[in-house]
Amino acid sequence: MDGSITEWEFTANVASWINEQLSANPALPFSEAKCEQRSSGSTKRRDLTLLDQNGKAVLTGEVKLPYQKDGASPYVEAVVLDARRKAQAAGVSFFFTWNVNECVLWETFPPETARKDRNYKIWDVTRVLKPSHLESPGATHAIKSWLSLFLEDVTGILLGTAALGVLSPDEKFIELLESSLKMPIYGTMEELEKRYQDTRFRSELDRW
Repeated sequence: MDGSITEWEFTANVASWINEQLSANPALPFSEAKCEQRSSGSTKRRDLTLLDQNGKAVLTGEVKLPYQKDGASPYVEAVVLDARRKAQAAGVSFFFTWNVNECVLWETFPPETARKDRNYKIWDVTRVLKPSHLESPGATHAIKSWLSLFLEDVTGILLGTAALGVLSPDEKFIELLESSLKMPIYGTMEELEKRYQDTRFRSELDRW
């Protein structure tokens, strides 16, 4: 073990941050965020579940760390389908997939729905490339700030006063492609910035 925060620990932290915001803003229609909940008769646990004021699940989601398996993008098909199945089992109309850097809120689509026909909304949250970034004050601040926006946006969508929005198939393809390229691009940029501190490398790069 390298001592870095685990996916479960991060998700637990997020649930506690959400609950702090719910306590501070009683106008939001949620009572609590919980981790590792499961539907009756199912052995599959949901990473995060938002409950309404009656204690009923209204939103479920799966969290992945961006530098771990299936975490490079919130569009990873296996993760999306797993989250959809859990949302359907919980009887909720919306679910999310979140790899820390980006979060996608999906309408719980019927099985076998083609990617181009799925409705969703996406948020850019922060830029985490490795475990040390995840626990930095900057990332924590960005995530907490975004959670406030997320709860407000989700409230509007659940109440029907806001829409997910509709994208064309071409726009959806471009978003998926850009999302899948972000981690390699960010990693390359970080390595270049690190190497640029070396005088010889900087001179050769500038000359090139």
